[in-house]
Amino acid sequence: MSLWTDSAVLLRTMAWLDMPKETQLLAGLQSRQMELDLAVEKMYE
Repeated sequence: MSLWTDSAVLLRTMAWLDMPKETQLLAGLQSRQMELDLAVEKMYE
């Protein structure tokens, strides 16, 4: 009986590891923030 339980846990774990990662369907439409690399001194002149 304990072998059945071990096999069930092993199969469940294998199925969980093989599941694809969740992907965001709208990832291509999301905005991205850029850094402008401006020096702090230049910003206030």
